[in-house]
Amino acid sequence: MSDLTEQVSANLLDFYRYVAVKTGIPHGQEQFLWVRNEDGKWPKWVIGQDFDPAAFNIRAQETIARMKDHELPAYWNLLPGKEQGRLRTILENNGFREIYRWTGMWYDMTCHEPREHSIPGLVIKEVSAHEDLSSFVSVINHTILEASRMEMSLAEKLLGEERFRMVIGIYGGEVVSVSALFISGDIAGIYFVATLEEARNKGIGSAVTGKCLDIAACNGVKKVILHASRMGEPVYRRLGFKAVENCFYNIYWLVGRDYR
Repeated sequence: MSDLTEQVSANLLDFYRYVAVKTGIPHGQEQFLWVRNEDGKWPKWVIGQDFDPAAFNIRAQETIARMKDHELPAYWNLLPGKEQGRLRTILENNGFREIYRWTGMWYDMTCHEPREHSIPGLVIKEVSAHEDLSSFVSVINHTILEASRMEMSLAEKLLGEERFRMVIGIYGGEVVSVSALFISGDIAGIYFVATLEEARNKGIGSAVTGKCLDIAACNGVKKVILHASRMGEPVYRRLGFKAVENCFYNIYWLVGRDYR
């Protein structure tokens, strides 16, 4: 596994540990990280699969049994390498279905130059007040977290944290796009890039992502990573992000009404 792949995965794990600790969500570290919020609320994942290869099947089946018994969340985020393909097959044979797939990407901050956007009427700013926070959460819940929503009470506990910075894009007087930056040492991850459907294809998503890069630059970050959907990957490439070779993230869900 490449150093870049390790860094993308490490930032993801650190991000969810950070959120769980700051907000008091039950979590634990085993051969994976688990974060378990209440039903219907973000976040609730099993993340990673750092099992001993010699006992991989046994440990995977034990974890699946705990998920089926509702001891662990019913969503498993598979990390690159570490028998990812092997676990994918085991999950598919046990009633799981892939619901998300992302590409790991990175940006070299030594090449970063702040750029002013040229979109008339667009205002971009960091979230600093409750009113802005409410709009930030609303955009996320109407786009990328429809099935597992972020609670305002959770977001309030993250407001004002130096390591977690939230950005909004205001267009036509309304918040239509958001993004967030999580700083972990000299590497930062961009999360929650989302734009309401009616405001897409205008460059607004790129602009709010660019604001995260500017914040990273002001905090001495050397690399910025993110996880790109198929729709988002071309946008990030235009901003200067590069795909990490063979670095893919898959979320599998244990299919069934009882596991939402």
